[in-house]
Amino acid sequence: TESDTKTSDTESDTKTSDTESDTDTTSDIESDTDSEESPDTPDTPDTPDKPLYGDVNLDGKVTARDSLWAQRYVIHLANLSKAQFINADVDLDGVVTVKDAMYILRYTIKLAVLPSQK
Repeated sequence: TESDTKTSDTESDTKTSDTESDTDTTSDIESDTDSEESPDTPDTPDTPDKPLYGDVNLDGKVTARDSLWAQRYVIHLANLSKAQFINADVDLDGVVTVKDAMYILRYTIKLAVLPSQK
């Protein structure tokens, strides 16, 4: 019975470690998301001089992170400024949808040309 108690203690410690690991991973994901620029920052221009379609976070590059911004907008987790909205609407239909996010993501891995560039 003494060995059973030791085994139970070890299993309990392992379960605690697993739970702590899960918590740490969640914190990393949340902190990565929080580290992005807020789309509502005052230095974000209202309209771009010349839109860079696909560049939703207005950093001058089209990356997978831009697709993420569009996806977050579609599911109401983020707001877009006018400039961000214009850049996110890559199929030029007047709405930002998952289709736009997909085009952006496919563009970043060179599987597609953005419809706005045709």
